Order: sequence, then structure tokens, then C-alpha cells
Amino acid sequence: MPTRRSGLRIKSKLQTLELLGGIAGWVWLGTLPFSFWFFFSALCGSGSWTRFFGVLIISFVAKNLNRGFEAHKNRVGFESNLVARGVAPSEAREIGFAAMNGISIAGSDNRTVVDLLSDKRTPAAVTATDEEKERNRYWQQRTAIPTAFIFADACGGLGEEERRTVTDKAKLLMEVQSRIVLHQGAEIAERERRKNAVLLTANYPTELQGDFSTSTQKTRETVLTLLASGLAYELLLRPTTGNADIREQRFASELN
Repeated sequence: MPTRRSGLRIKSKLQTLELLGGIAGWVWLGTLPFSFWFFFSALCGSGSWTRFFGVLIISFVAKNLNRGFEAHKNRVGFESNLVARGVAPSEAREIGFAAMNGISIAGSDNRTVVDLLSDKRTPAAVTATDEEKERNRYWQQRTAIPTAFIFADACGGLGEEERRTVTDKAKLLMEVQSRIVLHQGAEIAERERRKNAVLLTANYPTELQGDFSTSTQKTRETVLTLLASGLAYELLLRPTTGNADIREQRFASELN
């Protein structure tokens, strides 16, 4: 259970991140009028392009620092809430990482997920690199095809310890993923479920048979997290798609 000292430490860290993010944000806003001024001055020949590019670099760095501090603050707050509910700190860090990376929305980036965790209805647009765009196109093509993979069946084939771990993780992830279903719609959530299925069947066929004897701890945690995320989506989407199944009912009763 979290102690008063740890609570104060987390509060202090959140305040520090808030302060640093605020400073970076004000620096970014402060450089905007100067960048316009130096640009037109250099364009008219009365100013220096060096000053303009210098201010532009400072503005770019400050903007990204502001986003970074904000994202880190949201993650710390999210993990501290899990710890306050009795989740072990190591488990909270893992769930926080999964929330920001493992269950990222197709066609978006980590910041979008952070915005959803913070109940921000309009995620900030982020310019994707060519590599990100190519990766998004790949996953859009792969997840456009329906899959017969049933996470409830896959979880049923696990050992008792692994099955209990998946159930515990799914309980925590359902709260996060329910917001994805709410804000992004059932189609996007179904694509994420399919994405998890593709990752599991392509990379972890042995583990899906319940055999973790040759797996590393990291591989085991990855597989169980993907299964938990997929199972959570499966149960959340069931009322929308009408795919109620006896194989899922025992998990639904455990998660409710």
C-alpha cells in the first residue's frame, strides 16, 4: 500500500513536471512572435537568417519538451492511481507502459493514448514520420481482415497462474480501453484486437500453447499483456458486435 511519504514524493514529482512543462510552454509561446519578426526582417534584407533559425530551433525544442513533460506527468499520475488502488509499483509501471505503447491506436501515436487517459476529447495532431506512416499503412492493411482468433479460447489454454495474471491485467486494461471504444469507436478497437492477434500468432506460437518453459521473463510478460489487452477488447466489443459466446462468459464474470 502507498505510504504518506511516497504520496508526497509523487505529488512533488507531478508538481515539478507541471512546472517544467509550463516553463517550456511559455518559452515556446514567447519565441513565436520573435520568429515571425526575424523571418520578415531577414526576408526584407534588414535582418539575419541566423537569428531566425536560432529562434526556430529554440521554439522546436521548447515545444517538444512541453509535450514530453506533459506525457510523463500523465503517465506518473496514471501509475500512481493504480498503486493507490493496491497494484504493485512494478505492475503499475508495466500497465502504464502498455497503455502508452502496447495498446496504441492504429494510425496514431503515444500522445493520443495519453490524451485519452486524461479524458481529453480532442487529441493533439502529431506529424508522423515516413517510417511511422509506412508502419501505420501496414497495420491498417493487416487489421482490415477479420480474424478467427478468439482470446477467450487462447486464455483458456494457459496454466492457472498465467490465466490468473491475464485476468488481473485485463481488469486494469478494460478501464483504459473502454475510453478507446468510447472516443474512437468499435471499429478502431476491433482493429487493435486483431493487431494483438497478429502479433501473438506470428511471434509467439509456442507460448500460445501454454508452454513458457523456454521463454524469457520479458517474453512471458509481453505475451500475457497482449492476451489481456485482446481479451479486454473482446469483452468490451461483445455488446457492440453481438458476439456473445459461452467461452467468454466465465471471463466476463471474473472481470465484473
